[in-house]
Amino acid sequence: MKKIATRDAVERALKLLREEGKNFTPENLRAAVGGGSYNTLIALRNEILSEQIPPPPDNKQAHEAFDAIWSTAVAQGRTEREEELAEANQTIEQLVAENHKLETEMSAVLDRAQRGEMQRDDLLAQLGAANESVIQARASGEQHAAKLAKALNQVTSLQKAHAAALEKLRRKLEASEAKAHDLELALARAETRLEERTAA
Repeated sequence: MKKIATRDAVERALKLLREEGKNFTPENLRAAVGGGSYNTLIALRNEILSEQIPPPPDNKQAHEAFDAIWSTAVAQGRTEREEELAEANQTIEQLVAENHKLETEMSAVLDRAQRGEMQRDDLLAQLGAANESVIQARASGEQHAAKLAKALNQVTSLQKAHAAALEKLRRKLEASEAKAHDLELALARAETRLEERTAA
């Protein structure tokens, strides 16, 4: 099972790294904790470092070494936060572009569906005309009956083809709507992460 880093574990790991004179890098921190997600480790590390400033060492040399380690950790934390913010902004831009593309595709699908409905109405009108022809054909005799049978076969084929086309459009529309919903959720999560990181 993947280990989940806790605040207490990160605090102990920072104290150990400080005593060993090591930088608070994600790799050193993960090794000291014994596992955990880099994102969680970095977030906890930055939170702890922003709240606590360890007491200065007793001698000048140790003090200078501590200042160097502390400055490196702060600078690295700032750089990592800037990189995460840039990555979040890039992700948001990609999601917005993908959402715009999806909206265009959905508009095209809806347009095709509308045209399909118009074709269906035309087919129904043709069917009504064909039914009228049936009445006339039965009254006219065997020749008209043959003509009616042919017309009905054609209408049936058109209806099947149209039904298949409408079903295909319906499935594509449902898939597009599901994808749009997923993108909206992803965009919302990205915005939430961005707000949390900015607030931190």
